[in-house]
Amino acid sequence: MAFVVASQGSHAGETERKTQEGDADSRSLLLGAPFAVPRANYFHTALEVPPFEPARTLERDSVFLRLRTAHVHSAEKRTIDGYRNNFDGLYHEWAALECDWGVIDRLEIGTHIVYAGWDECIDHFELLDQTGNPIVLDEDRVIYGTGASKRHDNVSVVGLKAKALLLTAERSGLDLSFAPSVKFPVSRAGDLTSAGTYDLAFTLLASIPMRRVVLHANLGATVPLGDQNLFVPEAGIKLNPFVHGAIGATFTLPSEFAVGIQLEANSSAFRDVELLDDPPFTIVAGVRKLFGKLVVEVGGGTGLDWSSGYRYSSFFSVGYVF
Repeated sequence: MAFVVASQGSHAGETERKTQEGDADSRSLLLGAPFAVPRANYFHTALEVPPFEPARTLERDSVFLRLRTAHVHSAEKRTIDGYRNNFDGLYHEWAALECDWGVIDRLEIGTHIVYAGWDECIDHFELLDQTGNPIVLDEDRVIYGTGASKRHDNVSVVGLKAKALLLTAERSGLDLSFAPSVKFPVSRAGDLTSAGTYDLAFTLLASIPMRRVVLHANLGATVPLGDQNLFVPEAGIKLNPFVHGAIGATFTLPSEFAVGIQLEANSSAFRDVELLDDPPFTIVAGVRKLFGKLVVEVGGGTGLDWSSGYRYSSFFSVGYVF
């Protein structure tokens, strides 16, 4: 009996040790990760442009829960076909709740839900066709002074994702993973916080951990499926598949601090809309601090060219790893 008790105690101790090691590995991963902020350039905020992530998956049975808020301003005026076009929108991602779970070794799944809206006090989406008619859904009421656009904050997006680790840095010099994701539109048509399409995205993620810095890169594509509801049906606008990518570096510091900088870009999904057909390039920087299993981060970014990228973006998030 004494042998059995000792064996059970040893087994329990081994389980506890593995749990502690898994927690430590997950915390190390989160400290050196890029900043997963929304890529909310103009109306691309309504589509699935996957946020920047590390290639490494969470440890088995680890769960990471995060709540984020972000605010993005995009603005551009241009004369097209003799008509003045104007996009001036402040997008509020009031709350994005994300949950990631390390299901088994090398496999992570996750979900997110976003509550968001445009700031109706300042937004102007005066995009016109070649005859001068408005093409953004319900914006004609504002342009012609017949009423308000009546946009609302709402649950705009529900998304699912997975990440499979294909190569590890220990064996191959880099972590490499494949990450499919899907976005389901749930917002009301006319609120312009989703495009009404079901978006499928496929992304390759790579990370190279070094002593005090982790290098990250991703490259992928998104395919919008179904009919869009950002623009009036009479405009005949189709949303195009587009590619997206990012590169960045996260520097880990003493006392479980980290700072990071990253360059993000994507081609345009709106090739039928001249004001929106340029690819956005943006630069993001942030700082992160771990308090035990609590992860706090804050930062912001700007477009390298404001005619296609947002003017400013700010974000703040709090997460916890179980």
